[in-house]
Amino acid sequence: MLLDQIRNDSDLAYALSYAADFDVSRTYEFVEAVHLSSGAALERVAGDAAGGAFFLVGEGGEGRPVLYADSEGSAGLVGWNLRSVVEAVVLLPYWHDLLGSGAASLAELRQTAASLVGEYAEITADDPDQLVQQRVAIERLGLPWSEDPLAALYAAMTATSPDFVLFNSEEGNPYELLGPIA
Repeated sequence: MLLDQIRNDSDLAYALSYAADFDVSRTYEFVEAVHLSSGAALERVAGDAAGGAFFLVGEGGEGRPVLYADSEGSAGLVGWNLRSVVEAVVLLPYWHDLLGSGAASLAELRQTAASLVGEYAEITADDPDQLVQQRVAIERLGLPWSEDPLAALYAAMTATSPDFVLFNSEEGNPYELLGPIA
């Protein structure tokens, strides 16, 4: 299992946390009680440095859909399984910006990603360890696994509504949707 591989390989876990902001040690409770519109169960499997969380949806193993919720009240589906999400966050290290881009089409998301490559180059010039840790994650995971992780991310984002809409359980308010609404 992928989660076991990450949890049992401290170098890989560190690389994913540092380079992809996907930290499997951040499985504590989310900032507030939440539930899905479909009523499906949520299992927190990772978090990011800004207080966001990755949840496996429903019952079963790692082949379940993955929902990401940030700490600012936005959420959305980010993958049809854990493998696709891990691949996306590693190969698209600016994934946070992609989720919030509001791209209305895959073509727009590709344009956004292309513009973020330059910004990422500036970040890695100031912090070369970012690239080192990204390479560690790529090598240890044997990436890429798919032909187009950006297309997979977009397909998941557009499928959030209606079954994967996240709600604040106490107030009953829906989270804002990440990315496009399909």
